[in-house]
Order: sequence, then C-alpha cells, then structure tokens
Amino acid sequence: RFHKEAVMWRHLRHPNIVPFLGTNRELLGLCTISPWMARDNLKKYLFVMGQKADRPKLVLEIALGLSYLHTRNVTHGDLKSLNVLIDVEHHALLADFGMASVRYNVNSVRQTAPGNGVPRGSVRWMAPELLDPMLGELGKQAWQRLITPIIDVYAFAMVVYEVYLSTKRPLGE
Repeated sequence: RFHKEAVMWRHLRHPNIVPFLGTNRELLGLCTISPWMARDNLKKYLFVMGQKADRPKLVLEIALGLSYLHTRNVTHGDLKSLNVLIDVEHHALLADFGMASVRYNVNSVRQTAPGNGVPRGSVRWMAPELLDPMLGELGKQAWQRLITPIIDVYAFAMVVYEVYLSTKRPLGE
C-alpha cells in the first residue's frame, strides 16, 4: 500500500495537491516526505481562523484539486477535512493518497488497497453505497466497482458541510 501511494503521488502536480518530495525510512520508519504545511489541516485551520477564513476560496481550491485528480483517473477515496492541508498562504491542498485508486482504462476494475474488499476510510465522509453490509459478502470486485469519482463527490459534499458548519462533524448526531 505504501509503495502504491508513493508511486501515484509522485506523478501528481497541481497547485491544490500537496507536492511529493520523496520517501525516507531512516527517521520514522518508512514515510513519505512533503513540504511543511504551516497552517495544519482544514479542520484546525477553520477553528483557528473562525470567521476570517475565506470559505468560498477553500471550497473552490478543494474542488480544483479533486477535479485534477479525476482528470488523471485518480479517485482520492478518503477525502475529509483532516486530509486537506493549508499552506502558509492560506491555500487548500489535498493530501493522503493512501486510499486512492487509479483507473487504468475506463473499463477496468480499479486498483484498491489490499484486503478483503471491505471498505476502508472515514465512515462519516463515505458514500452510503460503500456502507452496504452485503458488499463484504459479495467480494472485493463488487466493492471495487463502486470506487469511482462519485464517492469523492459525496465526500466533497461532507467537507463543504464541515467548511460552513465547522463546529459540526458530518453525521455527528
């Protein structure tokens, strides 16, 4: 999974995608290296900035980053406020491509994280169709067919919910 994330991420170049600088195994074990994002993640940023945060700009930048991924046939797979980092100039950048999937061609099944095909990711941001308990019984291929940009769009809607109601978690009650 780590290798897949690093290989995919290093080919992504966009102003709203955290740049990939390399890998290292000496300091903390195997890890990826990216520039320091001085303003932390979107959730913390909104808490600190409060009403001063430029919410429409942040939403647009997240959408632009997501659109770029989709034009590159990449589905993020775990979009949430904790996976959107804010740089020193207050720009939103997508991060954490560990759950991302790549479409090799439009008719192919997507490459997914290893496992039994049971959905992984953050449940509060996950599209409802991925939460169907029957998916585990149907097998990995049934689940893989659902890993499309559509699930990112659902997660994006949950992030927009967080941006405008920053004190609330999606589906928190």
